[in-house]
Amino acid sequence: MSKLGHRTLLVAVDQPEGSVLVLDWTLKHIYREGDTVLFLHVLPASQGRPGRGSSFHSSDPHHEELLTENVRSTMQDRLVEHAASVGAHPQVSIVKGEGGDADSIGDIICRKAEETQAALVVMAAHTKGSPQERHAVGAVTRYCTRHCTSTVLVMQQP
Repeated sequence: MSKLGHRTLLVAVDQPEGSVLVLDWTLKHIYREGDTVLFLHVLPASQGRPGRGSSFHSSDPHHEELLTENVRSTMQDRLVEHAASVGAHPQVSIVKGEGGDADSIGDIICRKAEETQAALVVMAAHTKGSPQERHAVGAVTRYCTRHCTSTVLVMQQP
């Protein structure tokens, strides 16, 4: 927590649609005036187009720049402006992961939460599968709930 008592709320961003729901809930139920809302997106080391499910390895720095700018632009349009409209202090962090596995991505989220002294990490459950599996959480979320030193709030998608 910062000197003035303002908090950092870290919102882990994966898919923009689910992240909008997470942000709306966070702003309505958790946000306090003066809080910083930090949007964190981790680009796996092997990454295709965001949100498309494709994956390939590219060592082309120009491709990586374009990908990062695409993610930043999407976050700006869908999340940052919305957070700023209620008076939050939004920040964006896009980090390239060392690997594409859940533990690597989760570790980056946990380290960023610790580095920023986040009061709370908010993330979607990212359940995949049948309706009977709705109680489960995704692998990255599971990693964060087990390893983050900050409190982790997991939101189920409607």
